[in-house]
Amino acid sequence: MKLTGAGSDGVPMRAIREGIQVLAEPLTYLVNASITSGIFPHAWKEAKIIPVPKKGDRSLKENYRPISMLPAVSKILEKVVHRQISSHVERVGILPSSQHGFRPNRSTTTAMLELARDLTHAKDIGLTTAMAAFDLSAAFDCMDRDILMAKLDAYNFDKNCRNWIG
Repeated sequence: MKLTGAGSDGVPMRAIREGIQVLAEPLTYLVNASITSGIFPHAWKEAKIIPVPKKGDRSLKENYRPISMLPAVSKILEKVVHRQISSHVERVGILPSSQHGFRPNRSTTTAMLELARDLTHAKDIGLTTAMAAFDLSAAFDCMDRDILMAKLDAYNFDKNCRNWIG
């Protein structure tokens, strides 16, 4: 985890790292309590917004982008849940092997290598190929919550996990 500035709670990640010997047990308790109860505490969702300048005239508001600084414990909790969900997804085989984004040991490089291999094979056997590409980078922002919950249920995510996400 990056050692960044403090979130809305005023606690920088650096303080957590430096005090991990003392904080590990209570943090583990808090993270486990959140996961097993299916509750993501509201206070951990509150972010401090920092305007970061882009290139250009700094007197213009459009030349800034907002950065959300979440509490350190929120970032820790999200990382733990991400690892658990990723592990479940990989173990159960939910995603097709052709999906490379947001998966361990896969990248745009592995996606391009697979694409090149498939195109070469198609050419070798005399097939015509076509390709469509979509940018789904902000797809989660507009996802229907009910559909997401139904998918999580269908893939055997437990109720607490669904509550925590939903």
